[in-house]
Amino acid sequence: MGISQYIKEIGRGARGAKPLTREQATDLFGQVLDGSVTDLEVGAFCLAMRIKGETPEEMAGFLDATHARLN
Repeated sequence: MGISQYIKEIGRGARGAKPLTREQATDLFGQVLDGSVTDLEVGAFCLAMRIKGETPEEMAGFLDATHARLN
């Protein structure tokens, strides 16, 4: 799934946003780390996550994506 679809899911405000699964979070953050998204999309992602708040599953997915790129 492209980052724009993820932003639509998490960018609905604190009450309307759906949490990402660990796999979705891994995919999304992997796209960010790989540089395959625009600066505007990264900004929208960061803002949406700040408003929504991160879940433990999402944080684990972000760490999975980071760890996969360190090895």
